[in-house]
Amino acid sequence: MCRSGIGLAPANLIDLQPAAGLCGLVYPIGLAALVQIVLGHRVSKSETLTDWRRRPLTPSQLRYAFDDVRYLIPAWKRLSATLEKHDRREWATEEFANVIRKATQDEDPAAEMWRRVKGISHLDGRSLAVARAVVGWRDRTANQQNRPARGVLRDDIIVEIAKRPPRTLNDLHQWRGIPRGESEKLMSAVEEALALPPYQWPNETEREHDPPNVSVLTQFLTVVMNDWATKERLSPALIGTQSDLKTLVRCDQAGEGLPDDMPLAAGWRSISVLPVLRKVLNGEIAVRVRASGMNFLDTLIVSGKYQVKPPLPFSPGAEIAG
Repeated sequence: MCRSGIGLAPANLIDLQPAAGLCGLVYPIGLAALVQIVLGHRVSKSETLTDWRRRPLTPSQLRYAFDDVRYLIPAWKRLSATLEKHDRREWATEEFANVIRKATQDEDPAAEMWRRVKGISHLDGRSLAVARAVVGWRDRTANQQNRPARGVLRDDIIVEIAKRPPRTLNDLHQWRGIPRGESEKLMSAVEEALALPPYQWPNETEREHDPPNVSVLTQFLTVVMNDWATKERLSPALIGTQSDLKTLVRCDQAGEGLPDDMPLAAGWRSISVLPVLRKVLNGEIAVRVRASGMNFLDTLIVSGKYQVKPPLPFSPGAEIAG
């Protein structure tokens, strides 16, 4: 908003969500939950779905809007004290800078933003063409109505439409959540996508073909990271994603460095978290296993009948307890 209005980003932004995560709270966390945990006040959400375009605003709406800002500074003061106690103010400053950077970076005009819809990576070319068209319709509709895109049509419905493209309006209305007033325009977008020749379909997402040990090590690192984060009073979700951990495992096995744009490769994560994960991969941290679960895939690998044959010695089993 600041950048679009005056061409500048905020000079000293404070974001309570990452600050809460650095204090051991859930990340991301909603304002109501944050206020209740940190300050002990209950914030009413009764006006969330009311029409905020109508004027004048009702007294209840004004109270709701006031509650959205009145607790921000008191909550920050509490969180700031906790950050100081654990020597994490610099970590928070780093996270706030990342928020500004992500919000103000110029998107590549050639980037296929529609591929960010959750759940479409496994679709074939024809289904991806439908998904692209539906997302384009959704974005245009959201801009016209000044609404969040997912408020117009949810991601999971887009995926279902792409999987089983409707042929008629009645087919389209089988899914709950289709905006009735926009059905014909949505149907037109689907029809245009279905009429495309195959050479105009989007490229399918390249599937990952990792050996089984990559998945096992990634799951193991996830357990280690979650345990470490809990002991250090950090939100694991703030540290990194499972995709980040899988990239770490791949780079470690290939003897390569981490990508520069990976969160674990920079800042407080690279100093405080990455060394712990590296020690696990290097065998410097041992874990005692009391029991290991075996499945049919493990028996195939052990007998040498699976298409991927890991180098020996090999320890079967992806589920452990200890």
